[in-house]
Amino acid sequence: MGGRKGGAFTPIDANWLLIVLQDECKRVSAEGQTLRLDLSTKFQDAIKDVSSKLEEQKDECLSQLKENEMLRNKLKQLADQYTLSEQQFAQKLKQKTLELQLADLKNQQHEEKLIQEQSQMKLYAEQVSQLLTTEKSLRLQLTADGEKFQQFQERQISRPTMLFDGTSTLEISLPLQMFCLSTLITLVNVEALLKSNEVFETFKQEIEKMAKSIKELKKENIFLKSKSEKSDVTLIELVEERERLKKQLEKMKNQKEKLESLCRSLQAERRQNSIGSNASD
Repeated sequence: MGGRKGGAFTPIDANWLLIVLQDECKRVSAEGQTLRLDLSTKFQDAIKDVSSKLEEQKDECLSQLKENEMLRNKLKQLADQYTLSEQQFAQKLKQKTLELQLADLKNQQHEEKLIQEQSQMKLYAEQVSQLLTTEKSLRLQLTADGEKFQQFQERQISRPTMLFDGTSTLEISLPLQMFCLSTLITLVNVEALLKSNEVFETFKQEIEKMAKSIKELKKENIFLKSKSEKSDVTLIELVEERERLKKQLEKMKNQKEKLESLCRSLQAERRQNSIGSNASD
């Protein structure tokens, strides 16, 4: 250097060296500041990137949580609906079972009543047959008595007959006597016939009434059988509806399990991608 004499620094050299050192310090300081700024910028960018990724993951997690909550609520609704359907089905099944039991009981009562009515009708028919036989016998007897009286009247001659009234003796001709006897027999037979006709008419009305009652019982029996068959069809439909709800609930459970498994797989994949991205940074 030009300012050195005998190996010693001159003031000029010292000043120059000081200036050089100051410039070097400024340069180093500037480079350090630039490096710090670069590092700070990179650090801030890294923080922003991590924050952004965390925010995205947070949003995704919230979205998945909401979706899982929706699926959970939907599954709960389906489970509640299935439980309610089960209760309604059990109630309807109990009601239909009671209706069937009541219908069977009524049907049994009607059948027993029908048997009683038929037995009573058979008894009435036998009584009517006996009355008809009695009436026929009375008519034949009346006809025979009339013929006998006619024959007797033709064979007899007129002669007086003595009748006693307890105080005096009356003389009545034989034809008059026979006429009175015939009239008495006729009145007795007519009265018997009238009673027979009256009883026959009563039994006839009873038989018609019984026939009408049997007809109504048969009609009601057919109605009860039809109602019982409809109840059986309703029970079958209820059982089919129950099975359909069971299958639907099982299907929804399987879908929920698949969705939950898929969500867990996606979350694990995102975590791995996030770790790999942070490691590369």
